[in-house]
Amino acid sequence: MINLVVKAMEGDEEAFEQLYKLKSKSIYFQAYKMLNNTHDAEDVMQEVSVYMYNNISKLKKPEAFHSWIHRITFNNCISRIRKKNKTKPYLNIEEYQDYLSDDRYENKQEEFLESYEVLIKIVNELPERRKQAIIMHYYEGYSFSEIAKEMNISVSAATSSVTKARKKIREEMGK
Repeated sequence: MINLVVKAMEGDEEAFEQLYKLKSKSIYFQAYKMLNNTHDAEDVMQEVSVYMYNNISKLKKPEAFHSWIHRITFNNCISRIRKKNKTKPYLNIEEYQDYLSDDRYENKQEEFLESYEVLIKIVNELPERRKQAIIMHYYEGYSFSEIAKEMNISVSAATSSVTKARKKIREEMGK
């Protein structure tokens, strides 16, 4: 896959198309998992393809393509969630009046989004290999052996990368 990335970075249209075909399902499923809406997931997939096409030449390391594309997808989904949250509430007020009037749950949705933003920041600050491994494991559902194969590392290195990333996330989230 790295050869395709390099060719696409150099402007090879056919390589870009092949690369997009290889990643489109993954992009769609990541978006669908986050948005839980087919139409929105398709929109994000389209937005990511346009961004990818316009910016792939700016990618510094072809090896980072996988995490780069998933970060773009992730950020697009978060932007879409934020826009929707500004225009419509999370809950139907009439349907959940008791829940909303209970002081114990006040601002829980806001807290969740804040925690999610902190998580994004922590993941983005991880070393590249750990970031890529944790994204592949939790957002893509890759097994450790699949991560190892995709990243061209050993299974123990893949397991270690995910474990260390998870530990760092726990430490940072606990602060």
